[in-house]
Amino acid sequence: MIIRIFDNNFYLNDIENIVKNNKISNFSELEKKIFNIVYDWINYKEYFLFKTSGSTGKSKEIKIDRKKILISIENTKKFLNLQKNMNCLLCISTDYIGGFMMLIRALEIGMNIHIVKPCSNPFEFLNDDVNFDFSAFVPLQIFEIIKRKKNK
Repeated sequence: MIIRIFDNNFYLNDIENIVKNNKISNFSELEKKIFNIVYDWINYKEYFLFKTSGSTGKSKEIKIDRKKILISIENTKKFLNLQKNMNCLLCISTDYIGGFMMLIRALEIGMNIHIVKPCSNPFEFLNDDVNFDFSAFVPLQIFEIIKRKKNK
């Protein structure tokens, strides 16, 4: 399993050593955020806090138990037939549950995860050499991807 952030490849033990040995300051804010989530997950943190989007009211913080996250992963894996070594694209923020779940699903299933900084069209920053089996987008990203594809 490879975690690819921008054009750098990391393995789980690389990330654990970076965080454990306090070498995290050498990395971008996105990498730091990803490394901390991965570290917490592989060290069996019991629960995680998330911000709701605020789309239906004021944004608030929610707490989700690790066991519930694992149940959700298993259900998604079965429903979408997700398998080890598939390629996953993470292009939405891990500050919210959708991005966090993309990352943790990839870790639990053993998928290769390609991470780009959230932006309106994540495909502008990706090489054409990888096909993705699984991803999630916000509406703005879908709009921009379709718009740019039509203009080509």
